[in-house]
Amino acid sequence: SEDLSKTQQYKDNAERAHFKQGFTNYEDYLGSLDMELTIENLSDFNITRFAQMTQKTNQFNLTTKRYTETDLSSMAADGSLLYGLRVKDKFGDNGLTGLIIINKHGKNAIIDSILLSCRILGKNIETEFVRYILSKLKDIGVNHISATYIKTLKNAQVADFYDKLGFEVEEDSTDENKKYNLNLSSFTYALSTIYKISES
Repeated sequence: SEDLSKTQQYKDNAERAHFKQGFTNYEDYLGSLDMELTIENLSDFNITRFAQMTQKTNQFNLTTKRYTETDLSSMAADGSLLYGLRVKDKFGDNGLTGLIIINKHGKNAIIDSILLSCRILGKNIETEFVRYILSKLKDIGVNHISATYIKTLKNAQVADFYDKLGFEVEEDSTDENKKYNLNLSSFTYALSTIYKISES
């Protein structure tokens, strides 16, 4: 269904672009979109789409790891946390267009993957999504989280994504493989007034 609705989504994006021309302030434009972000846990209903996103998303993909449905089921069975992101606004429904995979080990966690479809970028959704998940991890007792950016030919636009979120770069990082850490005890998050966020 996500693939079949792409044509309509491109039309919706054209309407958004036209609508944006009426604003001089970017924050005002974002607030006027009435964006709704819905966080979904892995389920039989969405597992096919989760796997498809790992296999097809290249530009906004921090590690570009590819997984099958069997892989994802096994990860969930082993305790990994998999959260999808569904996005819609006043112009239409972009569907399930984001995914984060986290391996949790007691009070420590490792971000395995973060990826978003390019058609929802440009509205700071990616930052809000990840910050919301980080707050969830803190709420369930995670104190420390680590992550990696693995450089590919297509994902240069996310090379500094973790830096912008406040992660610290490890000393042994390289341009091709940047390692990060974040102490969640000092992490704070407040619900945005721009996005309406819910879980299903």
